[in-house]
Amino acid sequence: MINTEFVSEGAEQQLPAEVHVAFYRIAQEAMNNAIKHSQATQISMTLTNTTAVTRLTIADDGTGFDVIQLSAGMGLYTMKERAVALDMSFDLQSEMGAGTQVIVAWNQEE
Repeated sequence: MINTEFVSEGAEQQLPAEVHVAFYRIAQEAMNNAIKHSQATQISMTLTNTTAVTRLTIADDGTGFDVIQLSAGMGLYTMKERAVALDMSFDLQSEMGAGTQVIVAWNQEE
């Protein structure tokens, strides 16, 4: 069983449709990866809204992996491509035995 947590911080706001879909699909893929590959027992998702930036962080406590030797089958390339296509930042942090974090941010002022 995997415990999940979702936290929303900041003001609620309407995102442009394409940004909303990108956040949704990236979250979907990150959660799928954690469930299928990481042996995680905890997955947390945090959506933070400020007047300047909307940031989504998906973190798990799973096995992690070497980011230098990414597996093409993990969907990481697709997540990054979705973000880059909309000028969103994409950060992937993982370490063997220390879980994984996917952080995507959309700068609303650009």
